[in-house]
Amino acid sequence: MNFRIHGVDDIDSIKRLDNCYGLEFIVGRNRERIIRYLVYMYDYGSPFQTIRDVPQRKRAVAIQAGFDFTKDEKILRSLFELEDPYSVAVVGLLREQNNTLFTSIVVQEQIFYQKVERLIRPMKEDVNDKDELDALLKQQKLSEAMDAHRVSIQRLYKELSGGDEILEAALPTAVQITKVEGMARMIKYRN
Repeated sequence: MNFRIHGVDDIDSIKRLDNCYGLEFIVGRNRERIIRYLVYMYDYGSPFQTIRDVPQRKRAVAIQAGFDFTKDEKILRSLFELEDPYSVAVVGLLREQNNTLFTSIVVQEQIFYQKVERLIRPMKEDVNDKDELDALLKQQKLSEAMDAHRVSIQRLYKELSGGDEILEAALPTAVQITKVEGMARMIKYRN
């Protein structure tokens, strides 16, 4: 495992977890069990990754992390659906693992939005027909490239989520929050 939590009594003693943005938002009496769940579930070296059926993996991980399905139903539902702040913590864990898929998603999204920005910029009104046609053709090429990036981003999210549809749905928001701009907004929101 990348985050060696198995058999550790005090999860706060694992210094590498200090680098994972998002874990600091997990507070309260269930903090340790929640972090154990997230690490067992989303650590690429976790033995639970061999369980291909995602709902089955979530149940097995919840048991390993010390949750009771009757007593902890509400918190488990939040974890299984990756409600905030859990989705942000998952992205922080993935980032700390230096995951190339995650990096690819961030790069593809950046290029995608640069193309969107250029595509919506208005054409100059004083251009002749040939220039306007050239501009339209350039916009069409940008639009096609933008769509290719969108498809690539979706493919990467699907691959990164490992078949977990809830994680796949939560990743776009979580990725935005972990970018510098998103972190600044989150800090402003929390204060």
